[in-house]
Amino acid sequence: MEWSKIKNILIGALILTNLLFIGLIIYSQFKESAAADFDYTKEILNNLSRNGITVNTELPQPEKDMPILTLYYDSENGTETITLQAGTDISNRKQAEKATSEYLDSLNIKTDSGCSLKIGRSEYDAEKNLYYINYDNYYNDYQIENSYIHFTVSASGIISVDRQLAYAEENGSRQEIISPETALLKYMNRLKTEDPEADISICDISIVYMVDSPYSGNITSDTAFPTWKIESDSKETVYIPAYK
Repeated sequence: MEWSKIKNILIGALILTNLLFIGLIIYSQFKESAAADFDYTKEILNNLSRNGITVNTELPQPEKDMPILTLYYDSENGTETITLQAGTDISNRKQAEKATSEYLDSLNIKTDSGCSLKIGRSEYDAEKNLYYINYDNYYNDYQIENSYIHFTVSASGIISVDRQLAYAEENGSRQEIISPETALLKYMNRLKTEDPEADISICDISIVYMVDSPYSGNITSDTAFPTWKIESDSKETVYIPAYK
């Protein structure tokens, strides 16, 4: 074998060895970081437990930073009573959901705003023989609090629509997001200030977009910020600002 070929083989083997070595270093650092994060999370959860707060849900891992949104409220917002059309016959929740989906398709709702509607509640009231189908508004998989369309559906079809929609647009600013552990510590401090003997179980924690002031019909736009939403089985939902 010629020396040039042997040299090329040796160089290739050396490069491969170096790549494997670099890969092992990166993997080792990742494991150490993951272990440290796990220990930190475990210690926070233990601290919460010692203070009467049990977390019965996985902690989400949000983006490091998130955009601030400008919300533009739909001019058609409000409650509307629907005139029933003959021939409609709804006998189960699936049919009720289909009727609301078809109604949404008929509305002039923007589809290029980054927002999407997803069913958040679908229930049947046997006593009233009514279906309640509620759609929540999302921007890039993050729910926009208090932005929705709620339907009431009878056996004869949709009878009312409660609409409070907002279209979202990133305003160019991004904010660094606090960790769920930090949000839970803030939650604990607030809770213990109000009720030192509180003993609760947290069932869900997530990031949503939320405006600082309640919506009213004369508002055309507002600013929504990333916010940690913490839900428990015995207390009101608590919102913690998610930005540093």
